[in-house]
Amino acid sequence: MIFLPISLFFTPVWFAHGGEHAISSLTAAERIWLDRNPEKLTLLFNIEFPPLEFASPYGTFTGMGADIIAEVEKKLGVTFLKKPSDDWNEHISSLKNGACAVAPTIVDTSEGEQYAFFTKPYTTVPVVIITTRTIKEDLDLDDLSGRKVAVVSGYATETYLRQIADDRIEIVPVSSVTKGLSLLSFGRVDAFAGNLSMAAYAIEKEGISNLRMAGSTDYSFAFSIGISRKYPLLFSAIQKALDTIPQSEINAIRSKWIHIDTSNWQPKPPRQVHGMPVRNPKLSTSANNGIKCWAMSPMQQKFPSRT
Repeated sequence: MIFLPISLFFTPVWFAHGGEHAISSLTAAERIWLDRNPEKLTLLFNIEFPPLEFASPYGTFTGMGADIIAEVEKKLGVTFLKKPSDDWNEHISSLKNGACAVAPTIVDTSEGEQYAFFTKPYTTVPVVIITTRTIKEDLDLDDLSGRKVAVVSGYATETYLRQIADDRIEIVPVSSVTKGLSLLSFGRVDAFAGNLSMAAYAIEKEGISNLRMAGSTDYSFAFSIGISRKYPLLFSAIQKALDTIPQSEINAIRSKWIHIDTSNWQPKPPRQVHGMPVRNPKLSTSANNGIKCWAMSPMQQKFPSRT
């Protein structure tokens, strides 16, 4: 929360800009900043972070993060300038220098606190260990000592593993989840560690049939909206907007995009992907278990009906 010395700024005000959906708790300073700085409301979205944020076949921002942001826009009476990004490290650089004001789906880390404010998390997804099906036993991180483990460069999983690996694990940074899973499938690495919803989505989409979830970790992604520290009033306004979204509505959005089930999974053809809710991130595994995650496919986003 940003505290300003003029008491007027703490007075809740109602502005007509957002219509009937606008929240009444914005301070005068927050509302004035939003009204005077529409060109600074730049949001960069990752084009390959499904089902949480990615580009539709038409290049538009889509995914769970997109739906959350749409609700925030309604509450604030603004429209973010949405731009695609295919490089997460450049995305972070833009947050640091203020060229990107908003990152819709980001994990709060100690490093990230140096250049971004983070809202309260709006969803949590577990980090798991993926191996080939030739590995029959259940694994934890201790079992990966001396092994090559792929992680997506710049993601929170990389930071997490580097903090706990203590040189016991050979970390192999990759450019995307799909790249990491491909290396694993072809035996170039021994395991992949990452966000279960993304890994399962990629496995389904690419039809990689020789992978399984071999274990869970004690780490989960708690996804927040990140705001550049260049814009403290934008941060406080977005947090207020997020606070006014009912939990039932957030649950419904999550249910639209993510469902995790670890029982008897086999990959389906890429087009057979459907939308349902996240389950408990504390996952159990067995030698016969695989992964199951449905996330609404790009073509299904165009049509409201479900199958």
